Amino acid sequence: PHVAPAGRPADRPDRPNTMRSTWLSSAATALALVAVAARASMPMPSDMQAQQDSADCASVLKYSVRRTSAHVRSVQWVGADSRVVFAVTQDGALLRSVNNGATWDDQAQYLDKVNAPATGAAAMGAANGVSSVHGTAERDHIWVLGRNGRAWASESRGAAYSLVENEDYHLNELHVNPTNPTWALLVGPHRVCAAERLGGPFGTGGAGAVSGSVRCHYAAFVTTDFGKTLHVVASYVRTAAFGKGTRVFVSYLPNADKTKAQHELNDYDYELSYGDVSATGTGLKLNSMSRHTPEFVLASDVLFAVVYTNATLERVELKVATQRGHSALRTAAFPADVSEGYFVVVNIEPSTLWITVKESYDSRRGTLFVSSLPDDKPPAFVESLPNHAVEQGEPELARFYGLKGVFIANVRLPAAMEQRESLITFDNGGEWHPLHAPDEHADGKPYNCRSCALQVYGLRKPRARAGTQAQNAYGPLHTKVNTVGLALATGSVGDVLPDDAASGETDANMYMSRDGGWSWEELAEGSFTYDFADHGSVLVRAPNRGRTRQVEFSATLGADEWHRCTMLPETTMGGIHVTNIVSDPLSVSEQVIVYGDDGAEGVLVHLNLTNFVSRACSSDDYEMWSPRAQRGSPCELGIQATYQRRKRNHICHNDVVLDMRAKKQRCNCTKADYECDVCYEPRAVSEEGGSGGGSFGIDVGEVCVLSEKLCAIAVEYDEDGNEKKTHEGTQAPDPCVGEWEETRGYRLVQGTQCIVETGIALFPIKHQCPSAGSPTGVSLGPWPYLLAALVIIVVFGACAAVALYYRSRVRGAAPTSSSYLTVEGGDDDDDDDDDFDDDEPEVLDDDAIEQYEKQKTKKKEK
Repeated sequence: PHVAPAGRPADRPDRPNTMRSTWLSSAATALALVAVAARASMPMPSDMQAQQDSADCASVLKYSVRRTSAHVRSVQWVGADSRVVFAVTQDGALLRSVNNGATWDDQAQYLDKVNAPATGAAAMGAANGVSSVHGTAERDHIWVLGRNGRAWASESRGAAYSLVENEDYHLNELHVNPTNPTWALLVGPHRVCAAERLGGPFGTGGAGAVSGSVRCHYAAFVTTDFGKTLHVVASYVRTAAFGKGTRVFVSYLPNADKTKAQHELNDYDYELSYGDVSATGTGLKLNSMSRHTPEFVLASDVLFAVVYTNATLERVELKVATQRGHSALRTAAFPADVSEGYFVVVNIEPSTLWITVKESYDSRRGTLFVSSLPDDKPPAFVESLPNHAVEQGEPELARFYGLKGVFIANVRLPAAMEQRESLITFDNGGEWHPLHAPDEHADGKPYNCRSCALQVYGLRKPRARAGTQAQNAYGPLHTKVNTVGLALATGSVGDVLPDDAASGETDANMYMSRDGGWSWEELAEGSFTYDFADHGSVLVRAPNRGRTRQVEFSATLGADEWHRCTMLPETTMGGIHVTNIVSDPLSVSEQVIVYGDDGAEGVLVHLNLTNFVSRACSSDDYEMWSPRAQRGSPCELGIQATYQRRKRNHICHNDVVLDMRAKKQRCNCTKADYECDVCYEPRAVSEEGGSGGGSFGIDVGEVCVLSEKLCAIAVEYDEDGNEKKTHEGTQAPDPCVGEWEETRGYRLVQGTQCIVETGIALFPIKHQCPSAGSPTGVSLGPWPYLLAALVIIVVFGACAAVALYYRSRVRGAAPTSSSYLTVEGGDDDDDDDDDFDDDEPEVLDDDAIEQYEKQKTKKKEK
């Protein structure tokens, strides 16, 4: 089997399968978390050092510089007008700007005014500073979590603050209600845990672990009045989070032996419970949801929970609940032969769940599985991509924001672990293709490599620098929801993408796609960090492999000469190591922020490009484009979409917020809208000796056949003595009422919106239930369900990637030390895009909507 070719790159026998096969079992899964290790910074090539400024720099660029006590760790915009910005440094300093980053004000003096410590809080230690800022682009409310066990709240985006604290607990975890920013959950250890390790994992400290009758433990609190009062949710808590509305979830020890510290108690006794918070925050009653559940996480409206299946803590199950935990908690189905593996869960969007399964904790590759997330059925996972690259715990997978179903992943070649290859999917992992290589270099010279493809670095989340050492310093795959189809990437052209150490990180170049990843062009030699401004009309970049004092920008997305201007004064000796370039979350403004460090101090640079482009765009400056225009087939995931973009060589700026989405028309279902059902795998027609599947309306080179590798196969015989292979769970359900369904071996790809009634229909065959006393019927599929063909998936809320690991076997370590949990915010470390890169609701034309509503009504009546 091989992936479908992407234009010029030739097919190769070591490519993965075109269609996904489904795995089924009641296998256990596990959760854990691994961080990214540092990589050494490499010097920048000499030709990227300071060069002559463009002649018009003085007139088109205004800049201001702010030095900080340490490297800038994150930058975040707050509020709808995109003017208020917060920056947090590595040493905990908090800076605030009210003019898009032009000037900054240190917030320490304002926080200190309300920082009168309570009696017990002073004993929590001398650590000061800020850990994180929590806010959104829609509200003026923000929360600031400190390093000293306290938090602050502001309803004016930092114009004034109020202190939030508890005298007995060190509050070091904050969860804001997703719909009401004045409600929050705060979690932290009792002050007796601080003697050895302030806020350490469940009180592993020494002498301070006991204080009278109180033993070291964590507690969760809820506030419904913006931090004025805190009410206890539970003690001996592992995890807490908000569900929908007033619902809270908590994993805790309901019957804890409080003569012992929390870390001394058994993970098997944890319970996942839920409750609804009253308007006053008092009187909360917790109801049990799942026993033996030490860990859970909520992300993108999906709740993941790890449940122990025996008291020896040797096996666990991964359970999933949709609707932000309000649906039933159901066990995820995995193949039995991976039950002892390590599972990296990456939840990209609410409709689809991606999981990479590794054979061992340290393995650098695994198998990528995909499942839909129905509300009324457990997720059944489908193999999408073997040999998926995982580097130090993080899967190399990145999404195209604004385009559904488009992802890029790196795989490791089976014969050479140190070599990787980049593949792209346009249908939620149904097929993977090599990336089409550019025709020529940035200088216009042809590549002359017929078998080459574009290989991409930067598919893992970029990290802040630690001192002078860069961490994952390649420019990332960069896309935004308001610049549909535009993508920037760092990589190289060739057969493979070598590991960083092997390549010396010297062969990386900058590439761009304007059509959602179908084609690419090389913009520059060398590695850069970059961002879009003004709805993608302006592209800003700076080299990130060494120090620089200059920044470059283009109003034609690099089609014409780049403007190169100095952004730092002459007193800045060798320039700065640029960590990131960020614009406002919606890329509306013509102002951007560049931040990095000079090896000793952090540096914030504000660039104002308002004068760079003076003419406002008119209707003549725009064109329509389709992601599939050059591929023959106009449809992808059942939709023929057409978008609006500015013509590349038309230099103008968008002075109004444009609707970047055009009309979308639904398409008839084709073979491309289907994947193999549970227990089936793709097989070339020649292997079956016929046209396989043709009776179902499919005439293609691959069909889905029952697989003994995926499920336990039994052999049965019909009345004529003909052999018939079936698998476990194929009998009609008992009891069976009315009808039961027999799968044809296919199911719809996750996310497709194709029209089944006028296209290829591969729904299961319906059978009447056997009458009493008669033999039970036989089904070819244990899951008698297909995705509804007419479901239109609408994605709301912040899109988050979740990395979860959990050891399925505990090898002598303390139970609490074997699990790690985190929520990854998205593609950029600064969270500048994370809360705002979600797909907008899909817009269908009026005829399609009317047709859909009629068909939905008919189905309900039937």
